[in-house]
Amino acid sequence: MSKLSKLTSQAKKTKPAAFTEDAIKNFTQKIEDTGVVETVATAKIQYNPFNDYREGDNEESIRSLAEDIDRQGLLHNLVVSEKVENGQTTYLLISGERRLRAIRLLTEREVEKVKNGGVGDPGKYATVNCRVVKGLTDRQEMIMLDAANLQTRGGAGDEAATRKAMVRYRENVMEEYGLTNEQVRDIIVDMSPMGYTTVNSNLIIEDNLRAELKAMLDSNEINKKQALAFAKLSQTQQKLITDEISVLKGVCTKADKDYSEEVKKAVKGFFDATEEKTDKKVDEKLAQTAAQLKIRRAELATLDKPAKATVKRAQRDMLLADCDTIANKIARLSTQKAVANIRRFDAAAEEDSVKIAGRIDVLIEELQNLKKLIEGEE
Repeated sequence: MSKLSKLTSQAKKTKPAAFTEDAIKNFTQKIEDTGVVETVATAKIQYNPFNDYREGDNEESIRSLAEDIDRQGLLHNLVVSEKVENGQTTYLLISGERRLRAIRLLTEREVEKVKNGGVGDPGKYATVNCRVVKGLTDRQEMIMLDAANLQTRGGAGDEAATRKAMVRYRENVMEEYGLTNEQVRDIIVDMSPMGYTTVNSNLIIEDNLRAELKAMLDSNEINKKQALAFAKLSQTQQKLITDEISVLKGVCTKADKDYSEEVKKAVKGFFDATEEKTDKKVDEKLAQTAAQLKIRRAELATLDKPAKATVKRAQRDMLLADCDTIANKIARLSTQKAVANIRRFDAAAEEDSVKIAGRIDVLIEELQNLKKLIEGEE
């Protein structure tokens, strides 16, 4: 039995009215083979606000793609969903955001050529061939968007965006068609470049890993293997890990130290604890690691005190030097003011006297503020 037939059989058992073999084919076919090819005005195509891969598309890659399109033309059609509201037709982008951004960049270049007195063709990319899909609901558009991204980007790029697309796709397909978690997982494996292990591990991480640990995974503070190990722990055990690491980061930050190496050591200790054979042993090892981490944090805090005191003394000395400088300026200006007052019959001298008095007031206020800062540092 082929994988497709197996999926169809499973789906029919789950919800007979919802599934045919054609319905399953719609999940696993290439999104860029759907719809009917039509010529669409690029100005009417809207970017999809739910495309979470956008952040990974840097400007350099878009420029490079624009050069390719300019040389060879558009090799793959965009996929859009037709939207008709109040007699107006617009198109929501399902697949091809990088291509659309590159096309709009080329249009901007043509407009600039004309503005600068050169030869340009602003209408060159005013229309583009698209595969247009009609009659989709909002949820079906989301299903197609995530399917397109999983098919074309699932094997590379932003892993956090891939996990998010995968989970959202699963939730929408389960809601729309009544499939089980396992059935949707098999569909993702079948339609994307990712293997079963990758898909399954991504879903485990999304379903079971605490948000704080996911953030650490996405910022490369923990690796995928560690994330999977932590995802298999209870929420209470994971909270112990995140709480201890959070306090460690706080201690390092306060001590003005780079916490990356300290966090790496802490994570390794907690990861080693997950290698224990029984839940009881894992609990014991986690607690032991947490206790060792508390000792290390205390050491870091103690090591910091002399350095911090030295910094404060240096800051205080600099402020005192500033105070002396300001006091000298006030003394000099006071002498100038006195001279100006002696020659008060001179209108210009009187004006100088007023200006000098104003500057003295500003300096006195600055001196008072510096003294307050010094008192705060002692």
